Amino acid sequence: MKKYGLFIMLAVSITLCGCKSRDVMKQDKTEWDYEKYMVESYYQTNGGHYDKAIGLLTEAMVKFPDDDILGLIYNIGYNYYKKKNYPEAQGYFNRVITMYEEQIGATDEAGEYRKYVILSTSMLAKIDADKEDAKDPYHIKDDIAQRRKLRPKPNSAERNEN
Repeated sequence: MKKYGLFIMLAVSITLCGCKSRDVMKQDKTEWDYEKYMVESYYQTNGGHYDKAIGLLTEAMVKFPDDDILGLIYNIGYNYYKKKNYPEAQGYFNRVITMYEEQIGATDEAGEYRKYVILSTSMLAKIDADKEDAKDPYHIKDDIAQRRKLRPKPNSAERNEN
């Protein structure tokens, strides 16, 4: 009986603490710094609230134009990718790549920003794969190609022998 009481108390305390709403849009953001915007957008992205994350990241771009702008742009593109808005996501990923190419040698952090170029390039490839996958969702073409490898068509000499 004590086990059940303890279990119920634990479940209630987890429910009360864990279900606390993180409605970021209603919070006072006047004292937020760059990191706070990034952390909150991370929570929104992981929670599936992509529009809220995009709003936070866009707001951070306006408030902190001198901070890690490539990181903000990449994260906006990633949220559009998660929404399956591929054209918009591609635009942001391409923007990261072009901004990096324009900044090479201009800053000491060029090596640090290279990670966003690598990530953007891999996300662009992933978008292309997702688009290709959407054309053939059941991978019928792959199955046909695999069967041809396993059972090649008999050539004309083999047909004549049979």
